[in-house]
Amino acid sequence: MNKSEYYQEKTITNWQGSSYSHVKLIEIRSVDDIKYSLSYAKELGLSIAVKGGGCSYSDVFLNNDGIVLDLINFIKILSFDKANLIIEVESGARLDRLLDLLLPQGFTLPIVPGVRFPSVGGLLAVSYTHLTLPTKRIV
Repeated sequence: MNKSEYYQEKTITNWQGSSYSHVKLIEIRSVDDIKYSLSYAKELGLSIAVKGGGCSYSDVFLNNDGIVLDLINFIKILSFDKANLIIEVESGARLDRLLDLLLPQGFTLPIVPGVRFPSVGGLLAVSYTHLTLPTKRIV
């Protein structure tokens, strides 16, 4: 893949639209995309930020003149082991999709944020404390 085709030059904003950043945006679809992006950033000496659902009140994914890995398409729920209460997801999987899987089967999270659209990776990145509990207390 030609490197100039690999990313998009974009201006992105935080959720509130109060801050913006001009970035090289890379849409992640696989683990190989992540590996390539890290190598590419190192080669160019650019910093990397990760954007999940884009629901952060902060500006954590804004990375002016750097690379932003967009997880909008890295969203699969890979497995749900009910016996051991383990769910494997890609980091861009949104909370609403996770709840859509859990609720009909009689499972839920003990506390859900006020917005159903953050990504699982984003919740972990900002230390959403209720998702750092031991697995058996989550589901």
